[in-house]
Amino acid sequence: MRHLLLPLALSFICVTASAADPTSPEEAILAPIKALRSNDLLALFKSLPAADQAEAEQSWKEEGAKASPTQKAEFDQKLAILLNDDAIEQLAAQVEPMLQSYNPQEAAGQLMMVGGMIAMGMAQDEKSAEIGKTLQALIMDMSTWLPKAGFEDPAKLRAALTKVVAAAKALKVTTADQFFALSISDLLTRAGAAVKEIKAAFTVYELNPDAFLDSLIITKVEGSGDQRTASLQFTAFGRNHTIPVNLEQKDGKWVFKQDALEGLMPGAGAQPVTPEGL
Repeated sequence: MRHLLLPLALSFICVTASAADPTSPEEAILAPIKALRSNDLLALFKSLPAADQAEAEQSWKEEGAKASPTQKAEFDQKLAILLNDDAIEQLAAQVEPMLQSYNPQEAAGQLMMVGGMIAMGMAQDEKSAEIGKTLQALIMDMSTWLPKAGFEDPAKLRAALTKVVAAAKALKVTTADQFFALSISDLLTRAGAAVKEIKAAFTVYELNPDAFLDSLIITKVEGSGDQRTASLQFTAFGRNHTIPVNLEQKDGKWVFKQDALEGLMPGAGAQPVTPEGL
């Protein structure tokens, strides 16, 4: 499930834009973010250029066609657990042993060490220095939040799992064959309902995805033609941040410049949707 929903969210936030007002970059860029805020993944998809929509639809059909019987059987097994009447207890039984050895302070320290090294490296590069500083601040805030989040709390675990199970049920399928038989429009419509539940799972640990999306603002748009520079403002962990972004107009639609995003989020490319990855 995580490999299906997370790439969708990342891809649509970072790459797509709305055709609502192509003459206004800031409005166009924020339109798909607003759609994600309302859990409307289909609107995000329809904001893509027609060629990209067609390519995505073809890729979706190919994923279903190449799924092997073994992969489908594994998918069915995982989905059966999620849809079972005692799904929450079954899942909790799998996760709780891992929580017994979980050390929040140690996890925070590891985050600061690894994330800090990446952020420091970015801060030393003139092209990514400003973003690197923001990343350093975010890592510090995450390290402060992590020990207080309550990941080791069994009650919180069950509350979060309740939402995860609800997300699986929102897809309204019981087998891999049913899943891959969905049109991409039906998939995204149902996935929107699933995203709503996943957002609620985050709130169990004091994270509010909708508040973050509400905080996103594009300002200081400058330039002419099909290229713009701008600032992206957002609030995370109670702190306001601003990072520089580059915008471009492609096929009449304003989007975040993809090469810049790849530099900002190395390794965050979407993975193909396969049964074992759900």
